[in-house]
Amino acid sequence: GYGCPLQADIPVYSMMERLQAEYPARRDELIKLLGIDPQWRMHQVSDGQRRRVQIFLGLIRPFKILLLDEVTVSLDVVVRQDLLHWLKRESEERGATILYATHIFDGLDDWPTHLHYLC
Repeated sequence: GYGCPLQADIPVYSMMERLQAEYPARRDELIKLLGIDPQWRMHQVSDGQRRRVQIFLGLIRPFKILLLDEVTVSLDVVVRQDLLHWLKRESEERGATILYATHIFDGLDDWPTHLHYLC
């Protein structure tokens, strides 16, 4: 998390400070999408909330290529589905390439342009 331990007694907003100025619209969209409260203190949040903050920090900067490995672990079903829709939109509207490794295929029916199954 950009030099900040994700379990320290630190508020989420302080981890976002520099990024807030660079990408304010994207920040607002991701905070709403992931259901993050910037007042959360990292040492008090659940594993799912901590995961949402990690995802936020990883997605705040626009990307051309993104590798996600089991990114939806610890997310509830609604946040997971919202995130997948957002990633699909990023790939379609911005032309971003997303390599998404997962064992959970629910909700991926109409998104991938290529699929590789490993067993």
